[in-house]
Amino acid sequence: MNRIKELRRKDGISQADLAKIGNVSKSALSGYELERYEASLHTYKKFAEYFGVTLDYLLGGEEPAAFAAPAVHPEVVDRFERLDDIIEDRK
Repeated sequence: MNRIKELRRKDGISQADLAKIGNVSKSALSGYELERYEASLHTYKKFAEYFGVTLDYLLGGEEPAAFAAPAVHPEVVDRFERLDDIIEDRK
């Protein structure tokens, strides 16, 4: 099962409510859950923050141990977010 869908169901939140959190349409969220297409890094980050998980875990990686160092340095995430914003602005 898709990790977003799994976490959403575990949390008891509707697709409509999670779509609002991610600032996407309900149909877009459905597409992410069905793995028909990918969300932007910014959207994935919003979902990861909401569920309190890492981006790696959200995207199918292993759940990190409580003492493990972050899988991605925050500066790297920031740079990808800026790049994602530039790409979105050009659409």
